[in-house]
Amino acid sequence: ARYVDVENTPFTPNEQAQIAEQLEQIKGSAQTRYALSDAQMRALAAKLDEIAVASGHVGRKDWMILAAGVMLDLIVTDYLPRETVHTIVVTAFQALAHVLGGGGPHLLA
Repeated sequence: ARYVDVENTPFTPNEQAQIAEQLEQIKGSAQTRYALSDAQMRALAAKLDEIAVASGHVGRKDWMILAAGVMLDLIVTDYLPRETVHTIVVTAFQALAHVLGGGGPHLLA
């Protein structure tokens, strides 16, 4: 599925839990996988928490845009290298493809 084909329906409570779980897993592996400093890890954790909370307030299309924008902020503010953020976004979108309507990271392309 492509972004334009995804309906902007709300996430179910189960889907919200899946999103939160996946983002927690990413948070848990990020510091060792990407050798992040404490400041970088705090910034990433705050952004992932923001994305998780948003899944309970916006539809799936809006959430994808919000998630990409929040992660882009980490690049623009120079908190994390572009390559690291790209890998995290691709990992998250691939892991959540079934929740996002069957698509992957190409949804926003």
